Amino acid sequence: PRSASAFLLTLATVDDLGAIAVIAVFFASNILLPYLASAAALTAGLFTIPKLQKKVSVWMYAVTGVALWYSLLMAGVNADVAGVVTAMAIPATAPAPKGSRALPLEEGHAPTLMDHLIFKMLPWTALLVMPLFALANTAVPIDLSLLSGLTSQPVALGIMAGLLIGKPIGITAFSLLAIKSGIARMPEGMGVKHLLVLGLLGGIGFTMCLFLIALALGSTPDAMRLGKLAVIVASAIAAVGGAAIMRSFAPVEDARVIDSSTPPSAPTGQPICDPPAA
Repeated sequence: PRSASAFLLTLATVDDLGAIAVIAVFFASNILLPYLASAAALTAGLFTIPKLQKKVSVWMYAVTGVALWYSLLMAGVNADVAGVVTAMAIPATAPAPKGSRALPLEEGHAPTLMDHLIFKMLPWTALLVMPLFALANTAVPIDLSLLSGLTSQPVALGIMAGLLIGKPIGITAFSLLAIKSGIARMPEGMGVKHLLVLGLLGGIGFTMCLFLIALALGSTPDAMRLGKLAVIVASAIAAVGGAAIMRSFAPVEDARVIDSSTPPSAPTGQPICDPPAA
């Protein structure tokens, strides 16, 4: 069902935000309070921009976001947090700049500033930033010694078990808990079996997962290479397995209902004619 795509996209976003939070909290080192105080002030400034300006300026967010990135970097906190904070500060209802060619995410609504930024940044992100990030953080030499370690080394076994077993169980269990407690509801057209498969697809870890491994195991190069290979293999298994199981489900019919009492319209340029008399 279409709701499964929205669920998986939301899940991937929240998962990455959680990874960034872990990086910020557990991998911060040699904290410098003056820069941290500067970062806090800049964060407050980001959230006050809409109140200070009737027309929200993209450049105000860009300049303040770069300053926040520098402050966090110098403070000893992972600077990735700056991007998340800047994005959260942009109001979802602010109108797009005049002349923007962005299409609104919701039909019947005018494009917003967020739509405009997505329109402008998506090509750079998809075609340049993400490929460069992947190339910089993968760098896994495939050899027989590494492949044999996937089934014998605790590091590799733990990573693969977490992605292929822990992720599906955790995603499904907490989703059902939220539904049963009334915090959330099951997306339209989905059932428990869909949650299980989406949980398996949630085990696809690449960008943030590889980045975390580089941070956690950077001091032991052999373990880091093995950990990255375990992520790639587990992600491939999760992707192929999840896709195969999802394809085995019966297709969901389109929700659009056609009124059978309304005769079909004739093709353009071809008038409807009465049949010739016998």
